[in-house]
Amino acid sequence: MRAAAALAVDEEMVVQRGASRVEVPGAATYESLGAERLAAAYARARVVIGQASPGVLFDALDAGKQPILVPRMSGLGEHVDDHQLHFARFVADRAVIVEDIETLPELVRTWDEAAHRVDGPGIDLDVVRRIGAEVEAVASSRRARLRRLLHGFFER
Repeated sequence: MRAAAALAVDEEMVVQRGASRVEVPGAATYESLGAERLAAAYARARVVIGQASPGVLFDALDAGKQPILVPRMSGLGEHVDDHQLHFARFVADRAVIVEDIETLPELVRTWDEAAHRVDGPGIDLDVVRRIGAEVEAVASSRRARLRRLLHGFFER
């Protein structure tokens, strides 16, 4: 979210922020967009930027856009582990991966929409979404287990 807030673009920006409370100046910001509204936003977008998750990747590809994926990193306190970084590197042939957030503004400024147009993923998106949901469930389970361990540690 801090990366989105740092983008200075002179165009419409739609941000789905989730639980983040970071404000993005000049953007239409939503905690959550339904699937149809999100798909419409992707279809209108010159560039799609999101966390490195299967949902973002395949929704962008389904809209004919090669996305920019920015993995949330454990070393920056953004996630409990680096599964998004591993996923991003795994799908680097389908997306542009940004590990150094300082490079994002220039990448967005010079983004050539036509050069990053793609045909749909050509796979069963329902299957992909179910796999993505499973990956997120595993990550959520890890977070819950870590919270329980930390809670037990600090109660001693």
